[in-house]
Amino acid sequence: MGVFWAGWKLRQCINRATWQKWPSNLVELWIPYGEVEVSVRLSDDNLAWLADPGTEGGKQSLEVVRSALQSPIDTKNLKELIKPGSKVVIAIEKAPGRTDKARLLQLVLEEVFSAGIPPSGVEVILSSGTQPIGNETLSDLNQLLKGGKLASNDPREGDFSEVGVTSFGTKVELNRSFVNADVRIVIGEICANWFYGFGGPWSVALGMCSQSTIAQNGRLALKKDAKRRDQGAVHLDLKETASMAKIDLALAVVPSRGGTIHDAFAGTLEKVYERSVDLARKLFLFRAPKKADILLVGSGGLPFDSTLLRACDALFNFVEVIEKDGRIVLVAECRDGPGGGTFFNLLYRFKEAGDVLSEIRKNFSLEGYKAMKLLELREKHGISIVSAMPTYFSEKVFAFRTADTANEGLQNAFRYMGRESKIGIAVDGSSSLAEVEQGP
Repeated sequence: MGVFWAGWKLRQCINRATWQKWPSNLVELWIPYGEVEVSVRLSDDNLAWLADPGTEGGKQSLEVVRSALQSPIDTKNLKELIKPGSKVVIAIEKAPGRTDKARLLQLVLEEVFSAGIPPSGVEVILSSGTQPIGNETLSDLNQLLKGGKLASNDPREGDFSEVGVTSFGTKVELNRSFVNADVRIVIGEICANWFYGFGGPWSVALGMCSQSTIAQNGRLALKKDAKRRDQGAVHLDLKETASMAKIDLALAVVPSRGGTIHDAFAGTLEKVYERSVDLARKLFLFRAPKKADILLVGSGGLPFDSTLLRACDALFNFVEVIEKDGRIVLVAECRDGPGGGTFFNLLYRFKEAGDVLSEIRKNFSLEGYKAMKLLELREKHGISIVSAMPTYFSEKVFAFRTADTANEGLQNAFRYMGRESKIGIAVDGSSSLAEVEQGP
């Protein structure tokens, strides 16, 4: 179960107890919510399991990143790879994560500059990722670049080169500047991802593609026989797409909760994938002993619960560990509202998942797929939400039950499921993937 903990052991969570046992068999837990935490109390007789990623800090030092860069796996280090006069392009995702991506970029730039490349020979491209993220971006990078070029990949209007077709039929169109570089570097943070399995440098590479390529990849999830996560066509197609980017050096950082670094791997994309995902499975894969009647999911606080669109990822990471007729309680501040133009538009226009499915078959987007999946869960399970969104959005547009507190959300679920229901709690669903533990 890696850093996850399920049992009666005291653990600290952001300088407070994640849970504390109270008299009369009551347990109090603290769930990240925006910039604070909210509490929920329940009887330990009702607790089926607790998924708590804890606060283990790993090596907690950027030195592990520097060491990985200087001794990469199965390839030369940057000083050996880079020749005089080379054009170097670095791709990095602009969505905020658990680690300071600006500091990661700084370490890579130090290696590039020390190889004799002037700032004018360096371009940093912010990968669009696989969904729009509004105004979220890295902090000021111009000072780090010292005059180098900073660009952002625009999947709809950018300039792309076709570099091949995957075995799944996806036409791969990559950012032309990235393709034309002499040295291509990709920086990615390993994260739990219900759609792809685990995100990292390979998903950053997809974010360097055109909207057409991204949509072709995602549309594979609509096939009836589509498998899940890293066993599915979406993931395998993603890996093929990334391999066509001909990345010279991939850097993957495995984060710990709280922004520290557990480990880092640099080298060829294939080897970095093997090492980092193997570790990620140990750290981020939670195996529930059984499915829960009621699933309470925290979305991880800022930035992971800034909008409903982002908060959905935490919920989707845990949908496999809820009973068929179970109920859902989602704890997500959503200070910026629903988020995502396509996501909100589809939820506003349609009330049934089947109608959204018809739309995204014609014009696929990951936002649209998330809207469909959210409606599916609401139809199957019912959702109570604890958030700062206006009631109009929560109740009228999304048809959720609203609750002012996590305790009230649980009471809503109890009224439907009964007082003897077993509850599964994900303290921070954004940081982990869940599945039911298989017997021997």
